[in-house]
Amino acid sequence: IYMCVYVCRCSSSLQCLCSSLLITNLLIKVSSFNSIHTYIHHITSQSLYIAQGQWDQAKGWLWHGAALAHDDNIYSIPANAKEVFRVISDVARALPVIVAKLPENDDPACLAMVLEETVARHPDSNMIIFEGREVTWGEFNELSNSLAHALIARGVNRGECVAVIMENRIELLAGIMALQKIGAIAGLVNPSLTGTQLAHCINITESVKCLAGEEIFSNVVDIKSDLQMDDADILWVADGREATAPDMMEDIMAELPNYPTSNLDDTKTILAGSTGFYIFTSGTTGMPKAAKVGQRRLLAAGTPFSKVGVRAKPTDRMYLCLPLFHGTGFICGVNSSIHSGASMFLRRKFSASAFWPEVQKYGCTIFFYVGELCRYLVTQPPCPEEHNNPLDRVFGNGLRPDVWDEFKERFGIDRICEFYGSSEGLSLIHISEPTRPY
Repeated sequence: IYMCVYVCRCSSSLQCLCSSLLITNLLIKVSSFNSIHTYIHHITSQSLYIAQGQWDQAKGWLWHGAALAHDDNIYSIPANAKEVFRVISDVARALPVIVAKLPENDDPACLAMVLEETVARHPDSNMIIFEGREVTWGEFNELSNSLAHALIARGVNRGECVAVIMENRIELLAGIMALQKIGAIAGLVNPSLTGTQLAHCINITESVKCLAGEEIFSNVVDIKSDLQMDDADILWVADGREATAPDMMEDIMAELPNYPTSNLDDTKTILAGSTGFYIFTSGTTGMPKAAKVGQRRLLAAGTPFSKVGVRAKPTDRMYLCLPLFHGTGFICGVNSSIHSGASMFLRRKFSASAFWPEVQKYGCTIFFYVGELCRYLVTQPPCPEEHNNPLDRVFGNGLRPDVWDEFKERFGIDRICEFYGSSEGLSLIHISEPTRPY
């Protein structure tokens, strides 16, 4: 608190504040003090020098503090050298992200543009593995483009909402990204909803169309008389093709060969301030409520989550089994993949017994979780595939302290990143490598 007050009083520069916070983190990591007054004195003095741009003096206070702690037999530099270099590495990675300028609301910038940039870099690299299918970045982009052209031909305009209701699968992602390319809004509806709640989610967003998956289509048909759209506006999205589209409702995927696979010119004019998604609350206290997710927020989350959080690279593969209609699954998981070029192993639902065999088989290096999934994994009996596994980074929220250590040590996880946030609010990231937070 003292450090923040001093820096804010002495400088109006956000960069100075961020730099002082990061270097203070280093000081805390490598030092320990018997006296809290001495601790505050060193922190505030260091922060003052940083805020005033006096880096040599700040460095002097940093090492002077470490020397004091060493004299008290509290700190040993050689014993903690690895931790010092780890923190310095995190600082070096975080600073460019922190000081990077986000687009203004009226600047042309959107997630679809990031996708197209990633496709241009890695057109033939694997993007998604799903139930025996493998799709490259280029193939996925062409699928999304065809669907975008088809939706425009059926009257979908920029700024209008289309309800998207499917289980995790490639067509769900293609539908979402097709709408992003148009500049329309994807209403991400929980595919397990039925009856009044389902009708509410479609109507409250004023959806002009509905992309309804074959696997849940009967739920939509049951409430079609309650919807504020015609039957022809409900588009059937094939899954296993065990059925056919009902009369008056179109099999939209069967029509895609009739449309171009090229990028839409209008995508480059979508503004950062526009809405990309509606993500719904769980509806435990009444009807689900739609939270707006803007393009600017998607861009603001993608780089920190992928570069600072999980340090994703195009050679990585992400294990994604969280529902993509939820923020953690899409904003954290898919968004990080699009920003980094890392591929995805996509699953409809989580399976504790299938997890490690799939991680090994598909070479997954990153896992996006909610805390309960980690608990399910540690309560499973040991299996051969969990040993020498390629998974070394995990990202999510809600990992309980009593599970943290066992999960990390048993499965050899190098890096755990916890974020704190909500669909309608801000997010913070906590990164832990050697220990868990208390």
